[in-house]
Amino acid sequence: MGQVKVFVELTNTTDLDNFQSKIISEQQVRAHSTQALIDTGAVLSI
Repeated sequence: MGQVKVFVELTNTTDLDNFQSKIISEQQVRAHSTQALIDTGAVLSI
């Protein structure tokens, strides 16, 4: 079977809330983009 990979961006939601409230700047919002391998047989996502 082949592999299923996707690109995802994970963002710290507390930082995002603080940015939207103008407490921190956009450059201070922590985020990371990466590639993830999908388990196509999974029945539950955590």
